[in-house]
Amino acid sequence: MKVFLADDDLLLRVGLRLALNYKQDVEVIGEAGDGLSAIEKIRADTPDISLIDIDMPILSGIEVIRTVRKTSSHMKIIAFSNHANQDCVKKALEAGANGYVPKSIEIDELFSIMEAFYKGLRIISPYLIGVV
Repeated sequence: MKVFLADDDLLLRVGLRLALNYKQDVEVIGEAGDGLSAIEKIRADTPDISLIDIDMPILSGIEVIRTVRKTSSHMKIIAFSNHANQDCVKKALEAGANGYVPKSIEIDELFSIMEAFYKGLRIISPYLIGVV
């Protein structure tokens, strides 16, 4: 499973990359710290799953999701943020995210959700908000 990480917090990206690369059959193929770079890198090497922060500089995660969804309908997109209010969730899902998880998620649970999305399985998780 090829994964892309988009978050403006470098420490979070490094931690996620290390944790996910430790999992069998996962390869983090790219990452970005701002929305514009995220779009360019996702287009250059389309991942199976993109984990996209809602709050990023230059372009928001919502704009990233909306833009890449137009050309990558098969890619699974998981929005994530420290904000789990209904407005953020609704905007992310309307933009084309397949689901929304809080950043407080346990890494093993995040991996399980990503794996289920990748395999096209139904997901039941207390962390996952609003599956489309």
